[in-house]
Amino acid sequence: KSRRFTRQSVVDALDGLRDRIKVNEDADADYKITEAVAFGDFRGDPARVQAAEVGIRLTSKNEQLTGSAKEHRAELAFLKQLRGKSALLHVIPYEEWMSARSHLRLL
Repeated sequence: KSRRFTRQSVVDALDGLRDRIKVNEDADADYKITEAVAFGDFRGDPARVQAAEVGIRLTSKNEQLTGSAKEHRAELAFLKQLRGKSALLHVIPYEEWMSARSHLRLL
């Protein structure tokens, strides 16, 4: 993909995501965010960068749905809501390999 965003705009979008992650403090939220990492070329110093990749690990507060297809769709919807309308972030479910590469901890 072409590098079309400024580094500062991606950093600002990540700061906004940190604010939205504060849903973690809401006792009524359906999920608890246990891990959030961002990685991508924004960590360097180029003038233009790609959208940041953000991996977020969720823990469901509803044990009955864990592992179901309905739960998976609900998790993806929750991640989309966290991302907001920003094209500067690509928010996906967390995987272990994400912490193995150079990343920025958001939580």
